[in-house]
Amino acid sequence: GPEGEYQGLLGVTRDVSEERRMERELKESNSYIRSLLAAIPDLMFILDKDGVVLDLKAGTDRNLLVPREHGIGRALNEILPHEISDQTLVAISEILAGRDVDNIHYQLTIENERHDFEARLSSYEGNKVIAMVRDISKEQRAISALESQSRFQAILADISTDFLKSKLDNLSGLIDQGMQKVGEYFKVNRAYLFRYTDDLQEVILSNEWCADGTAPLGNSASRFPTARIPWWNTKIMKGESINISDIDSIPPEAEAELQILKEQNVQSFLCVPLATGDKVLGYLGFDPQATDRRSHPAPK
Repeated sequence: GPEGEYQGLLGVTRDVSEERRMERELKESNSYIRSLLAAIPDLMFILDKDGVVLDLKAGTDRNLLVPREHGIGRALNEILPHEISDQTLVAISEILAGRDVDNIHYQLTIENERHDFEARLSSYEGNKVIAMVRDISKEQRAISALESQSRFQAILADISTDFLKSKLDNLSGLIDQGMQKVGEYFKVNRAYLFRYTDDLQEVILSNEWCADGTAPLGNSASRFPTARIPWWNTKIMKGESINISDIDSIPPEAEAELQILKEQNVQSFLCVPLATGDKVLGYLGFDPQATDRRSHPAPK
């Protein structure tokens, strides 16, 4: 009124329930997306057309060549080996041109360990690309192990078939051929078969295969008394394999064998007992590839 008295109230009201609901749903959706991304073990990169990293998400930094803060803003060819970055840049160009591309497979060495990766790229906002990168090292090792097992089983099947078709007069030759197949498969220098004498006091070399450049065992190492290798002989007679990857890991009770191995410059070896029923007949041995390894770990 004229004296400033209160005369009434004019107000406008608006129903914001829908906006509030949309804000709440947006927050929930963003929270869901963040949780989902955090749960995905894959690396995710957002790249521009030149391969510059605009953003990245890493569940763990152990699969990153550089820390996250040092990766954003850098081009792929500053981070990755050129053959990988070049391959990725070609894929980016193809995707932004509307063409389909296959997943990219590559290997990286991170902290002295080789990793296998698979990258899946897709277009994003028209001029960018999202790259989802997964560490598939475990899967690749499993596939390699299965393939390796399959190849080895095929070799054993071939050897078994040869023996079934053989005659006694060519049995030794078939044994040599079988050791060659196994030796080449495992990439060893030498494969050999030693048999025990009837009184078990000596072992005699009966068959041997050597890779190119590897000298065969001499006469001095083709027959020797088991008394000189008590630890070795005990293990074989118990039906236990001997797998030594480094002779420095040989137990103290094998001091006699250790001295023989050092004299012959043997660094590692594998011996597998051969038996029929409870009777040990001998052992099959392998000398892995190494420089200047010229003889079997048997006394001279």
